[in-house]
Amino acid sequence: MQFLIVLNFIFCTLFIRHIVCWNECMKPILFPIILVTLFAVVYNLLPYLGANETQIAALFAISPFAVIWMVYRILKDGIPSEKTWDEHFYEDHPYKRNGSEEVES
Repeated sequence: MQFLIVLNFIFCTLFIRHIVCWNECMKPILFPIILVTLFAVVYNLLPYLGANETQIAALFAISPFAVIWMVYRILKDGIPSEKTWDEHFYEDHPYKRNGSEEVES
C-alpha cells in the first residue's frame, strides 16, 4: 500500500511539474488545473490516511463540481491556439501536415 502512495505522489509531482513548465498562454488556467489535480490526489489518498466514509463521500459528491469549474475556467480563460488542424496535427510538436494523411471516404 505504501508503494501505491509513493507511486501516486511521484506521478502527481511529475504531472504538476509538466503543467508548471507550460508556456505563457497556459498561465491563466494553471491555478484551476493544479487545484483540481490536488483535490483528486487528496481524494485518492484519503482511504490510506484513515479518513472515514463520510469524508470520502463528501469529496466524491463535490468532485463533479470541481471538474465542471475547472473546465469552465479553461474554456473561459484559456487562449485558443493559433494553429489549425489543417496545418498541424499536434500543438506541442512542430510536425506539419503534408496532405497525404487525408482519409478518402
